[in-house]
Amino acid sequence: MINRMLSLAMLFMHLTGNPEVLIGNESCFEFQVSGMVAQMQQEERICRVGDDYQPLEAYDINGKQHTIQIDSLNYILLNFTTTGCAACRASVDELKKINESFEDSLRIISFYHSRGKEFWKYNINQMNIPWLCLTDAYGGSSNNLRKYGISNFPVFILISPDGKVLERYEGYKHGLVSEMLNTYTNIQK
Repeated sequence: MINRMLSLAMLFMHLTGNPEVLIGNESCFEFQVSGMVAQMQQEERICRVGDDYQPLEAYDINGKQHTIQIDSLNYILLNFTTTGCAACRASVDELKKINESFEDSLRIISFYHSRGKEFWKYNINQMNIPWLCLTDAYGGSSNNLRKYGISNFPVFILISPDGKVLERYEGYKHGLVSEMLNTYTNIQK
């Protein structure tokens, strides 16, 4: 138990970059360690390929709250993105074509890693993105990002109509998303 506590203490110092955070009373240390343990347990629940979809709760550009539910008629393509990412911006043209081609069988939903709502809104309007774009404005501390283990952008996750995570791709190169969708012959164009 002591070795585990020391390991956690070393990890905590490494993560914070501050060895002084552990100086103080034991209850403070126990609180910090319990928080780290809770975070590790949360990370173990990351939604992966083959798992059931984990609902996203966030706000659209008009401030309306959405809880994304499974639609038994449509696939969902989750696009985890951010405003300052060149690869994310490059993917928008392909996603627009996909949105038109698969409009009867696929819903695209972009979830933005963002703390600044005004720049996020400006970016969506500037790029003329027609599908649902969401953010929870928590940036890197977003529960939605943690549910899916998102730490890089863009990430594309395909969800089946029965709520299973089918595919996950990180990064972007032209044609990647279209290729992924074309492997599922029951997604109708």
